[in-house]
Amino acid sequence: MEVKPISNIKPSLLSKFDCGAEELNTYLKRFAKKNDKLGIGRTYILLDKARALGFYTVSMVQIEFKALPKPSQGKLPRYPIPAVRIGRLAIDLSAQGQRLARISHKHCNEFGQSVLSDGSENYEGKVSKPCRGVFLDPDGGTDVQIHPVLCEKCGLGEFLLMDALTRCLRVSEEIAVFAVIVDAKNQQAKDFYLKYGFIPLEDQELSLFLPIDTIKRT
Repeated sequence: MEVKPISNIKPSLLSKFDCGAEELNTYLKRFAKKNDKLGIGRTYILLDKARALGFYTVSMVQIEFKALPKPSQGKLPRYPIPAVRIGRLAIDLSAQGQRLARISHKHCNEFGQSVLSDGSENYEGKVSKPCRGVFLDPDGGTDVQIHPVLCEKCGLGEFLLMDALTRCLRVSEEIAVFAVIVDAKNQQAKDFYLKYGFIPLEDQELSLFLPIDTIKRT
């Protein structure tokens, strides 16, 4: 199982994808690759052999200052704030509810935050927190490739979210990014993001944000 950019994916691998939401299915099959080529939305596909199990799309956006809750405004300027949007995230119906057993839950609890410099299962940065899926360089360096490692109790939706967050984190090392924004499709999706510390925006009931600094501290 791996995540690849849509630019490297044949359309035939996407043809049978069905997440239960026709608008998302249509976007993936008809518009995602075109938007990727135009540079207006990067889409990444979760593959299991020759089968697409899920996808997400990321792009740069701005957050209006007034949309931020007052506790988050702090010393920010009163003009639009740079952010990355996870615009779409979906899992195929056949894979919804499945778990990803990359490491045992015992190890996951023991190594809640780890660095995988080469993609292998070598763990550093031992902590006592349960797995939250975000794995950072404990020395604060920027030369370590960050990979999500999830336990057997973590779902594929969580895996894709953490993969997206690590990409956003890497982008923030080169380009100014204040937060990551998500647009929840419904209350159930909103509850999913709230579980990971996302904060609702003031003017959009189903839009939430997570400060980059929060991801770095996780």
